[in-house]
Amino acid sequence: MPTRDLLLQIRTAIGFLTVLRIPSVGVQPDDVFAKSTVWFPVIGLIIGAMAYATGSLTTAIFSHNIGAITVVTVLAAVSGGLHLDGLADTADGMATPGDKADKLGVMSAGNTGPAGSATLIMILLLQWAVIAEILQIESNIMRFMAITGSVLISRWTAIPMSAFFRPARLSGLGKSMQLKPKSPITTIGLSIGLVLISLLVGWSGIVFLVVGLLSSTFVCQLAARQIDGITGDVLGASIEISLTATLLLFLFVSMQTDFTPSPFWV
Repeated sequence: MPTRDLLLQIRTAIGFLTVLRIPSVGVQPDDVFAKSTVWFPVIGLIIGAMAYATGSLTTAIFSHNIGAITVVTVLAAVSGGLHLDGLADTADGMATPGDKADKLGVMSAGNTGPAGSATLIMILLLQWAVIAEILQIESNIMRFMAITGSVLISRWTAIPMSAFFRPARLSGLGKSMQLKPKSPITTIGLSIGLVLISLLVGWSGIVFLVVGLLSSTFVCQLAARQIDGITGDVLGASIEISLTATLLLFLFVSMQTDFTPSPFWV
């Protein structure tokens, strides 16, 4: 692959997952955007490490509750609230009575309704509470693995979701990110996520990947039954739900006295 195409994919992925807007990228064809998803796990790893670092710093200065709020804020700010907006729009759409057109219309309107507001509040409160508990874990390694690994996994899940669920619209983000299940890009992206989480957590990281995958699949399957596919909003919602579920699993595992983390980097 030419270096120019590789850099374009990386810049496109950064432009989607973060608020960093690289002027030289501009609007890219769907195939470039789809190929850029291969870098989602790498960018997720970086975002997770940033969130962990800022959360640990504020915890050391103030308290674990302030640290948890910092982590949640950093994750929302880095993405520009994109995934949270998708979560709210998806909740409003799924709660709306009517056919596919009615639900898609509500999701594209951009106005957060009661269902979206309630879902946002519950998920953010749950994330804050879980992260606050994680930041109290004695092991620095476990804290790092939990926060960084959960963010990595949640971004990685966008790859299988884009490959195994069809887009609900003929245009839009869901269509742009569509991948083929057996395409090299899908295989490479899935493999990169597997390698990174294994290096970060050890072989037990596969369990966390599966939980993240199942939680994302649940969201996408729920949406697909109502709107015959997924959209960019649904992908954002699946990322947030996957993040929350994976954080909960890390917290649960950390409470088991017989669990000893064995990351390859230690």
